[in-house]
Amino acid sequence: MDEFVGRAGFNTRVVAFFYDKKEYADEIKMLRDSARHLTNRFNLRIGIVTDQRLVTKMRKEHADLFLEVGMSVMVLRRYDGTLFKLNVADSQPSKYVWWIAVHSTKPIDKLDAASYQITESARMPIITVFCDFKDPIAAEKSTNLLKLLEEVTVGF
Repeated sequence: MDEFVGRAGFNTRVVAFFYDKKEYADEIKMLRDSARHLTNRFNLRIGIVTDQRLVTKMRKEHADLFLEVGMSVMVLRRYDGTLFKLNVADSQPSKYVWWIAVHSTKPIDKLDAASYQITESARMPIITVFCDFKDPIAAEKSTNLLKLLEEVTVGF
């Protein structure tokens, strides 16, 4: 199974740190519901940390995972190592599934079964561009087109 998951790619890891279980009870429930909804993604792992001592220790040892203020945060590491942080105190728990899916792929990425599944689950639009990297002339044009698309996606 590990070999299959490794070949599929697009591995995404999410850890949510909730400093106060009582204060964030609704958010914790919504994240658990979101995780259940996303169980079809074999390349996704979601963890929840609610032990105050462990949250405090993690903030001290891994300050880069936390926001400047607050002790509660959701952290997502995309397959390419990019980190995203969500302030759980200032976000809508109903959007957890969308937030996780949107940040699981790059705006411009190779379309395969895994990326299609993620993009479709977030109901994100898909534009298909066919590129040829075997022919030197077409490869240069394809590379330029992808660079242009990456510049344009920032506005969307």
